[in-house]
Amino acid sequence: MLSLLAAAMLAASPPAPGAPLRLSDLLAEARARNPDLRAAAFRADGASSAASGAGALDDPRFMVQLWNTPIDFSTVPVMFQLTQGFPLSGKLGFRRELADAEASAARAEATAARRDVEAEVARAYFDLYRAQRTAEIDAALRPMLQALRQAAAARLATGKGEQAEVLKAEAGQLELEEDVAVAGQEEGMARARLGALLDRAPDFPGTTVPPRILPELPPLEALRTRALEHRSEVKVAQAMAQGAAAQLKLAEAERVPDLGTLFGYMYAFNQPGERNFIFAGLEINLPWLWGRTEARVSSARALGEAASAARTGAAARIGGEVADALARVRAQERVAELHHRLIPILQAALDSSRAAYASGRGDFLLVLDTVRELRRHQLELTMALAAYGRALADLQRAVGEDLGLLAAAEGGVDDAHH
Repeated sequence: MLSLLAAAMLAASPPAPGAPLRLSDLLAEARARNPDLRAAAFRADGASSAASGAGALDDPRFMVQLWNTPIDFSTVPVMFQLTQGFPLSGKLGFRRELADAEASAARAEATAARRDVEAEVARAYFDLYRAQRTAEIDAALRPMLQALRQAAAARLATGKGEQAEVLKAEAGQLELEEDVAVAGQEEGMARARLGALLDRAPDFPGTTVPPRILPELPPLEALRTRALEHRSEVKVAQAMAQGAAAQLKLAEAERVPDLGTLFGYMYAFNQPGERNFIFAGLEINLPWLWGRTEARVSSARALGEAASAARTGAAARIGGEVADALARVRAQERVAELHHRLIPILQAALDSSRAAYASGRGDFLLVLDTVRELRRHQLELTMALAAYGRALADLQRAVGEDLGLLAAAEGGVDDAHH
């Protein structure tokens, strides 16, 4: 996993100045640079490394000691002793199963962390799109409002207009400037969140790409089924259940005594006659003596029940997350479709009312109301597209596999459904 992480860090790079800011590039950079993902990858590698040695025997013990040496050291017997324990009843295999389950849980948690970060990056990206698109809409309306104010002032000077028209045009300009300031603040906040997720300064360049609505998504039941197959939380719960089962088997196997072997060699310095001696022996532990084995069995059984309950709870929670995210996706899709149909109509109405006002036949308030109505629907479309992208990111995270988020985030247009 670390080699893949290193390769991703070399491949991911910030976008060049002037280049469009694409979600695919940001996700690749987050996978390579996000500190939480790197920490999760190291934990998973550490758990896998620990599992590889979990089924080995305990280290042998070697001891050197003086043995029955007289106080005057007239003889110096030195003993060399080697001991090795041998767990019986399959304990080594159960230890390996437990370690493998913990490694599987760590890998699943690393995957879950990656999907969480990817969802956060996507949410921040669509928030940035909303702020930038709002600024674009306001920038396009600024000269129109200025032209309306100038026309109102000209009509007032010729006696054909009213002072209220000029004041309303000025109020519209001030409201626009307020919205521009709010959009700039929201853009800064979105860039700051992206900078934290990508582990770099938030002043990176780039303009987001307009999203689009996906033509189709799978039905709810199919998404729930896929979520239960792919979600990392389910895999973590399964690994916990496997680990609890292995821990129970290990606790029950501890009722069987373990075998210990001993081999020793002693050489007696300054001793007449035989100086070389060997020792050998066997020992067993007495696991049932103090009742700790039964307590471990009870604890392991309780952990198994907890793992089973956690798996059931994870399945229920995931089903709810999928249903909630899909409902939000479909709701925002309908809202965006409505605004895609309304905006061309309002644009035509604005062109007509402006032409009538310029010729002296139209009403100023009708023009100003149409401008505001067009801007409102443009902003609501922007918010709907951003909310659609955020909801789709949540749905993709809830399902645990790709549902077309990148296709929705790139290649779209702001004023055409599908």
